[in-house]
Amino acid sequence: MFERKHLKNLKGYVSGIQPTFNNDIIKLNSNENPYPPSSRIMDCLKDFNFEQLRFYPSAKSDSLRECISKIYDVEVENIFCGNGSDEIISLVFKGFFEENSSIILPYPTYTLYETIAKIQNVNTIFINTDEDFSIDIDKILSTSKKATGVVIVNPNAPTGILLSVEKIKFLLNQFKGLVILDEAYIDFADENSSCLNLIKMYPNLIVLRTLSKSYSLCGIRLGYCFASKDIISVLDKIKDSYNIDTITQLIAEEGLKDRAYFNINLEKVKRTRIRLENELVNLGFKVYGLNANFLLCKPENGLEAKDIYDYLVDQNIFIRYFNQKRLADKLRISIGTGKEIDILLSHLNKLVTEREMSFEPNF
Repeated sequence: MFERKHLKNLKGYVSGIQPTFNNDIIKLNSNENPYPPSSRIMDCLKDFNFEQLRFYPSAKSDSLRECISKIYDVEVENIFCGNGSDEIISLVFKGFFEENSSIILPYPTYTLYETIAKIQNVNTIFINTDEDFSIDIDKILSTSKKATGVVIVNPNAPTGILLSVEKIKFLLNQFKGLVILDEAYIDFADENSSCLNLIKMYPNLIVLRTLSKSYSLCGIRLGYCFASKDIISVLDKIKDSYNIDTITQLIAEEGLKDRAYFNINLEKVKRTRIRLENELVNLGFKVYGLNANFLLCKPENGLEAKDIYDYLVDQNIFIRYFNQKRLADKLRISIGTGKEIDILLSHLNKLVTEREMSFEPNF
């Protein structure tokens, strides 16, 4: 009854199924880290003075920003912390895109950007990725005169395709509107894949990061971004007064500081990713980008993606199926523990074997 007119036909962001947590479920559908957060977090919470909760948290997450500053060698004034990357994305649209302006999005990509654009009454111009899902910068630039912003998720979701630093620089040199570079999965890519250092050269660049993926902290909802001081000052001006609670700030800081544990987990995920890729190929799947904590794959063994998805759900194994253009014949599988991937592969092997046997000739 009171809804704004342009929101009446809006379809909200749809996440993967979030089943009730229990030990019988294998959850590989939301790109969560399969390993627990740093033990430093539990230790700090044991000693936490809960008397502090009577007071408001630091409005700008000062200590957390200083921690991020030291880890990434970036000035505090170039850092903003948000209630997940999702809040930062919303604030960027509120603060920098006028109603009826346009932004460019590759297709496919993280669908929340389109949802937030519609909420803010911002038009979206989709540029199809190539057949292998790579993003063509020339295609983006050919349409860029119509847009005030470009969004690149790098590595892209749900494809895992990575654009090189050189290609991002080429885009920034040609396009003077706002460039939002979402590096949620960059820690799982090769070293030196990040474009973080480019914020020093390009005042129109925002680089987003999150603690959800590589730090095993989806549950606290903490994202952060790097940009020019001017951009950060706008985000500070329009954010909620106390957007991150005291305990979240504390947990985030402790998680960030444990660099040794962070690196150990990254290597485990990368090793499991390589093994899963090899096994999927052997089972007749085509596998796409190898730069994130998930794999997009297409069955080319006579099985249908939706049938595989449904079968695995019946086994309490949840992966991601997208019923949309160019993705309906594919599946996205988050990288789990070695044991979880063993169980997944045993079921996939059973499916493939049963299909092969059903097509064997009878003599």
